[in-house]
Amino acid sequence: LVIICIGLESRFGFRQQYRNYKNSEDLLRREKYLFENQAGPYSNDGETNNKLLVERVEALILKEREDTSQKITEYKSQQTNK
Repeated sequence: LVIICIGLESRFGFRQQYRNYKNSEDLLRREKYLFENQAGPYSNDGETNNKLLVERVEALILKEREDTSQKITEYKSQQTNK
């Protein structure tokens, strides 16, 4: 069973994908805490904070998608070169 799991992980790169998702989760959680406590970039007036939150979260999501796509492409090219 362990050998099968290791083979699947090496074939599909689940570890790297997990790291990307975990990093994104941490960044989104940080934004949530900053927003809820009106700290950092959210220390301005309340009307612009909602818009700023959406913009920053969308930027994080876009970056995560790009990073994941890049890692998958790199991983697939490494697998075909072996």
